[in-house]
Amino acid sequence: MPHVISWQDLDSNEGGFIRRRDALLPVGDRIVLGRERTLPVEQVEFCFGNAAGVDWWKELKILDANGRVIGLLSAEGRPVEPSRIQLPLSELSGAKLVLSKAMVFGVHTEVDEIQDLPIEGGVSYRFTWIEQ
Repeated sequence: MPHVISWQDLDSNEGGFIRRRDALLPVGDRIVLGRERTLPVEQVEFCFGNAAGVDWWKELKILDANGRVIGLLSAEGRPVEPSRIQLPLSELSGAKLVLSKAMVFGVHTEVDEIQDLPIEGGVSYRFTWIEQ
């Protein structure tokens, strides 16, 4: 069962359209969330990648209000360009994010769940796993 964390654990309330915050998650991982307003207001983009030295499998899963997977991004090995997905803002009401990673013996495990998504249209959310 993943830890339930708040969006506020990742995102800050600083002014401007670009925000970054380094978050230490319950299992000791660090993720940086960047936000940039770059899209039409009816679209939302999620980007997911890993930093140098973070080479075990990681995943960001986007679930709709009914628990159906509507987006899946993963990273493993050397850092490359982040994976991206654009979704209609209308599909994200009541959505949640699930962060997963490879644990002992490489078992893929859901580790964190974020349920209180204040998703804004027109924004690209970039998740970068910087420490495992």
